[in-house]
Amino acid sequence: MSQNAVGSTETNDDLPSPDNREPQRSAPRNSDKRRASEWRKVGINMPYRLVSIMAWICLLFIAWATLSPVTLRPRLLETDPAAIVIVEHVGAFAVIGFLFSAAYSRTALIFLLVLGSAVILELLQLVVPDRDARIVDAIEKLIGGGAGIFAAKIICSYKLANSEPGMPGSNKKSEHSLAQQ
Repeated sequence: MSQNAVGSTETNDDLPSPDNREPQRSAPRNSDKRRASEWRKVGINMPYRLVSIMAWICLLFIAWATLSPVTLRPRLLETDPAAIVIVEHVGAFAVIGFLFSAAYSRTALIFLLVLGSAVILELLQLVVPDRDARIVDAIEKLIGGGAGIFAAKIICSYKLANSEPGMPGSNKKSEHSLAQQ
C-alpha cells in the first residue's frame, strides 16, 4: 500500500502496471460477483414470471368461456361434435395445468388450484341460465388438468437434470464450485 498526495491509501490492485496499462486485478470483487448473480436471477426469473402471467390469463379466459352464455362461447368448429368438445375440455385444462406447474413449484397447491377450478367452474354452470353442468365434463377437465401438471413436472425435471452447471436449480456443479471443495 502507498499513500498519495491527498492522503488516501491506494492498494496494489488500483496501481497501474509497470507498462502503464489498466490497473491489475487478481480476482473479481464481491460486487462484480453479486451483479453477475443478479443478472442470472433476472434471466432465470423472467420466463417464470411470464409463464405465471400466462397461466392466470388462461384461467381467467377459461372461466369466462365456461360461464358465459352459449352464444358468446368460443368454439373450435361451427358444429361441435362430441370429440371436439372433449378436446376443448381436456386441452384447456391441460394447458393451464402445464402453465401453473411450470410457473410454481408447490405441487399440492397447483393440484388444488387447477383441479379445484375445474370442479368449481363446472358447478358454477348450474347458476348460469343457458349452461348445464355435467359430471362427464368435470371428469374431462380433471383429466386434462392432471395430465398438464404431470407433463410439466416431467419436462421441468428433465430440463433441470440437463441444465448448465452452476445455474440456479441445476443438479450439476460448476468447475469453480468443485475446485472450492
